[in-house]
Amino acid sequence: APTTGVPTPVSIGSRSGSGERQWPMEPTEQPFSIRLTRPGAGGTSVGVPGVTVDWEPDATSPCHLGGGSELGPRQVLTDAEGVSTVAARHGMSSCRAYARFRNLHGELFLSPAEMRKEVELEPYGSIFTVVNDARVTGASGVPGLGVLARLPPPVAMANDQYHRMSFVVGCAVVSFDNNGFLSVLAGSVTECGFSGDGGPASAARLSNPQGITFAVTNNEDFLYIADTGNNRVRRVDMGTGAITTIAGGGTSAGPGFGDGGQARAATLLSPHHVAVVTGVLYVADNGHDRIRKVDLATGVISAFLSPGGCSGKGLGLVGCDGRSCSLANDVGSVLVGATFCGNAVGGPTTAIVNVYSDGTMTHVAGSATGTTAEGAAGTQTLITGDVFVGSDFHVYYAEPALHRIREVSTFDGVRTVVGRGLAGYGPEYGPAATAVRTPSKVLTSRMRWSAGSA
Repeated sequence: APTTGVPTPVSIGSRSGSGERQWPMEPTEQPFSIRLTRPGAGGTSVGVPGVTVDWEPDATSPCHLGGGSELGPRQVLTDAEGVSTVAARHGMSSCRAYARFRNLHGELFLSPAEMRKEVELEPYGSIFTVVNDARVTGASGVPGLGVLARLPPPVAMANDQYHRMSFVVGCAVVSFDNNGFLSVLAGSVTECGFSGDGGPASAARLSNPQGITFAVTNNEDFLYIADTGNNRVRRVDMGTGAITTIAGGGTSAGPGFGDGGQARAATLLSPHHVAVVTGVLYVADNGHDRIRKVDLATGVISAFLSPGGCSGKGLGLVGCDGRSCSLANDVGSVLVGATFCGNAVGGPTTAIVNVYSDGTMTHVAGSATGTTAEGAAGTQTLITGDVFVGSDFHVYYAEPALHRIREVSTFDGVRTVVGRGLAGYGPEYGPAATAVRTPSKVLTSRMRWSAGSA
């Protein structure tokens, strides 16, 4: 550093200027670098070594700095060439970090010199891995960054009101926040069983859970879990973290299995999917071949669709609770996907029906003698894979044998949204419709996610 009392200008910069942007950043770590220089002889620039640079993630779109899962700042000295470098990794959104240093003459310090480092994600319709970038089955990395985790394939997913994703792996519900960080909401990835009612959900045990959904009731956030192996539906208060059983666990037998009474005294058998619409919890009671509903205000359970209407097998379930839905605007209606919904609405194959609050049904998609052609109308489409119904009221389903994910809407009919008919994995960060994937199912709403195998 200069020893005179007159400050020597020191500038901060990089190869691409004062606001370097990388687009896109891959899940693997990439460096953010800056260089401090001062004027040298003959108009040259000389690197300034040994200066502490404060790397700080932006509060609204942070990067993970320093190669770890923490979001805090990092301090990195400049090297002999005046370069300070920090490892960076983005989460689920664009990320931004600032490199700052103080003027070398502290007594004349006016303000930090800074440079912004920014990462943009690929545009809508792109595909990239956010959990288990190495595609290795295991049970590690929770809590931690999703791309570094080693987890079993997820079997169910849902988004909360803040668009944060959660998914079921093993016997746990795992949260994936907008910074790409994983944490356990309920259960354990490796330990199954039944315990924990009345206590913290993260210490409870679940058994083979198959469905989850989030709902806001009286300004309180709740997570509902189809605890399939325990024949229950359990609820987590997201404010307190406590878990309780809300339906199932009883011994009621007979045709109604407890219908008309309290849901906790009723009998469920292998519940797979849950949804909450206008204060009503809908449960795909798959083992009893029916869909049931629970009035959340009174706790009373009753039949919604019995075997004559829908079997409930392979069911995807979502309701229209006042949002503008593309297939129905009837408040309280529920869009249901099942392997059999009666001969009048599709025959013995996967079919999708919209069930209105007055009990009437409209056939939306699925036909026993349908086609797989691109652009075909939903009611003429042969749906062969597991179904998911998005909150946009579009139908999504996987075709593992054909290595693609397809969407059915009333506007465009059926179209391929992921995959091009080839087995394998790749490429990342490109259009999803041209990628190579072997998906097993479509799993969530609002944003489109899929579970696949390499």
